[in-house]
Amino acid sequence: MKKILLALPVLICSYLSVKSQISINFETNRQYVHFDTSQHPNVWQIGKPQKPPFFDSAYSVPDAIVTDTVNLYPVKNTSSFTVGMKTYVPTVTLLEFYYKYDFDSLHAGGYIDLSLDTGRTWANEIGR
Repeated sequence: MKKILLALPVLICSYLSVKSQISINFETNRQYVHFDTSQHPNVWQIGKPQKPPFFDSAYSVPDAIVTDTVNLYPVKNTSSFTVGMKTYVPTVTLLEFYYKYDFDSLHAGGYIDLSLDTGRTWANEIGR
């Protein structure tokens, strides 16, 4: 009887975690991606990358999020986007993504910030 009672909460938590899983692949669920329109020009775009030979296809074909699907990004450009989603308790949130970058290591870079309070505060999760 103890084994059954222990297994039940595990199954319920597993069911709720799987049920609330969200996958964003830029072909569906685009409503979770928000571009900062106060940054002009914000060069982030969702589309088919066309920057051969390094970046001419997406991991989840056909679309990716990329700094301009065709052109290089401008000098001294600051652009950003957010991916926002609600999570429900009990759940485990996992952010996983595939990326490519090709920039001047002396003058360009990026970082990932995480907010757990709908954007009131942000914490840097991966170094610049």
